[in-house]
Amino acid sequence: MAFFKFRFSILLVSALTASASAWADVRIMWSGDPPNADVKGLVVDALTSAKKPLSPLQARRQARLAGEQVKKRLNSEGYLDPKISVGVSVEGDLTPLLRVDVGQRFVIATAGTEFTNSNFVPINADELSDIVDRLIGEFAIASEVISVERNLVSALRLSGYPYAEAAKRDVVGDRDAANVDVVFRIELGPRVRYGAILYPNDIRTKASYLERLVAFQEGDIYHPDELALLNSRLSDTRMFQQSSALLSETGTETGEPNTEIRDIELHLVERARNTLAIGGSL
Repeated sequence: MAFFKFRFSILLVSALTASASAWADVRIMWSGDPPNADVKGLVVDALTSAKKPLSPLQARRQARLAGEQVKKRLNSEGYLDPKISVGVSVEGDLTPLLRVDVGQRFVIATAGTEFTNSNFVPINADELSDIVDRLIGEFAIASEVISVERNLVSALRLSGYPYAEAAKRDVVGDRDAANVDVVFRIELGPRVRYGAILYPNDIRTKASYLERLVAFQEGDIYHPDELALLNSRLSDTRMFQQSSALLSETGTETGEPNTEIRDIELHLVERARNTLAIGGSL
């Protein structure tokens, strides 16, 4: 078996209309099984137009750049092991030349998730498994893999893990079987319960008024929408030049596994109050 590691990334791809002139700038020769029109379109779409080369060296350099563009575009759509060779055609004008064998389109054989807290299972582990399992048997398309990774992080944050982040994922391909195994690595961080709300001491606004803007109770599990709502309500009062409600940087243990209490710190800068002066003279 020929295994290799692979890195998925989202590519900025030029539109077909923008690359129409590039088709004439680079000569494409197909080898292996002839690709269908859609795959040929991927290759064309990857190319960017360039000035006519003035020397064989410049033409080869353009061919090499075009080959890199084509490989990235094919990789992003699941063709993870294309064979691309570069050359220069000297028939008439100097023309960069690519010989392309797109190879097989890889399928995702297995997909799983690992957490930096290796001995801890998130509260919504079943939901996370469902998100990841949707990839199995699908083509190894970069945007789909990255979308699942984002969905994992989003699901964790919605379940009370505000510091969940994606770490470097592992993608191992098998050339012979034309498939890949994907492992998402997530830096989980603690699950958070709300602590006390800490009000600034240097404002005139009463804490009793601000308390009415809060849609959660002390001890509730953190939810990003609730903190966003508090920030929105603070802004909507139009009483503050600046306002923010943030989780405190440090927490205290609750006795629950991998769970902390974090206070909510309000940072507020009040607007100047309008005053009315009435004067008179005899």
